[in-house]
Amino acid sequence: MARPVGFGARVRQFGQPSTYGEEVHGQGDLAAVTVGLLGPLEVRVGDRPVSLGGQRPRALISLLALSAGRPLSTSRLVDALWEGNPPAAAANTVQVYLSRLRRALAGPDGNAPLRTSAAGYTLDVPDDAVDVSRFERRVAEGHARLSAGDAAGSSRALRSALELWRGPAVPDLVGLRAGEAVIARLDARRLAAQVERIDADAALGRHAPLIPELQELIRLHPLHEGLVVRLMTALYRCGRQAEALAAYAEAATRLAEELGVDPGPQLSGIHGQMLRQEVPGAPAPGPARPPTAAVLSRPRHGLVGRSQELTRALELLADPRVRLVTLLGPGGTGKTRLALEIADRLAERPPPGGVVVVPLSGVDEPAELLAEVCRTLDAVPAWSGEPLLD
Repeated sequence: MARPVGFGARVRQFGQPSTYGEEVHGQGDLAAVTVGLLGPLEVRVGDRPVSLGGQRPRALISLLALSAGRPLSTSRLVDALWEGNPPAAAANTVQVYLSRLRRALAGPDGNAPLRTSAAGYTLDVPDDAVDVSRFERRVAEGHARLSAGDAAGSSRALRSALELWRGPAVPDLVGLRAGEAVIARLDARRLAAQVERIDADAALGRHAPLIPELQELIRLHPLHEGLVVRLMTALYRCGRQAEALAAYAEAATRLAEELGVDPGPQLSGIHGQMLRQEVPGAPAPGPARPPTAAVLSRPRHGLVGRSQELTRALELLADPRVRLVTLLGPGGTGKTRLALEIADRLAERPPPGGVVVVPLSGVDEPAELLAEVCRTLDAVPAWSGEPLLD
């Protein structure tokens, strides 16, 4: 019988490697038992699916699989299944469930990997037989590879881990106190693995494909500031600075409305870096700027008689304390010509923000000045209601 798509690794004979360098070991003559908890419960003996009955028997096998190799006492199973308010025959009912489970898990020789001891009942299968254990191990490998600088290997390991998930974890324990902590931990581990895989892909320069994935994750986890930081970074590195800043504004609004707090240091820090265009390892946002000659035609002849003013203007622009240099003089004295020469010299060794010429000859009203600058810089906000000055 074919294995359902998405259920962990295929069952193998002892010592046969999996597609990800793993082994699922059998126990002597027993058929290998595998359990899938990262989605709807799936239990198989070899390639044979096992029918497990109602919710409590399914919860029972889920608890045993989560503690594979370790015993669970009858009292602990009773307490988990009935949450401290068991019926008088609860212990006998558990015995009936276990007896049925033992028969369901039996191999061709009639033996099953369900052991009974003074300490309780043990599902005696290897760690790799339960998809939760495989998930944890692959996540640990992905983390180690990323820490060692192997982003490609990390991405592969973490993708392999996340592919084990077929839906919500351990659904038969939902609503039981015994399952709340387990489900919360697994969900947190899944999200952490997704974030780390995103970091690995970002290190490989795969920014554009991450954007829709991050947007969906933020929809599911709207107060997760780390996801917003990664979305802003991916947008910025794709030249979409306005959208990156919009993502920050939306996150800040959510935090204020839901928690009454401001963005934390990491989120506010990346916001400030983007405003200063100082995001580490990122290209300058927006489309590449055309050279000065493509904005306004350069004169055919070199600058004549303005060497002193040119030298002084370049000195001022090189001074970090100077934010603005203005050329003053009567009309027709060559201010525009000198400004273009200054821009041309700066373009040879451009400052971090680049060099852009904004023609203002068509601006007639003071209110039009800022709009013209924004249009030239492609800095018109991508979201409505945001003032141009902001």
